[in-house]
Amino acid sequence: MAGHAIFRARSLANNLLSDEIMSLIHRAAKETFTFPDEHVLASDELVWAARRVAAAYMDCHRYVCIHLAIYAAFAFAMWIPFVLYGVPNLVNLVNHACFHHPKPIPPSHQGFVGPGQAT
Repeated sequence: MAGHAIFRARSLANNLLSDEIMSLIHRAAKETFTFPDEHVLASDELVWAARRVAAAYMDCHRYVCIHLAIYAAFAFAMWIPFVLYGVPNLVNLVNHACFHHPKPIPPSHQGFVGPGQAT
């Protein structure tokens, strides 16, 4: 949805704003400069077109924020089962591996690396 909104906003900007204004906007995005005739008031049509384009870009921003919120909620929701089921399953997996080991592990064994081996 956000991708569709950004393409719609770009096409709306290209349709509503003149090529001269679009080139000034692209130039202002890369470097600072003063607009020619900056003291001249904008027409009502230009202000209305700029508001429509800004609203279209804000729609895109809104969709991106919604997607990020949904992603964060699902990431947190998936973290809960991983902790609740993952830790006990990890303990069971280690117990199962130790049970099927060909030589029994001595009770004095404190780690997975045997004596004399580098950790």
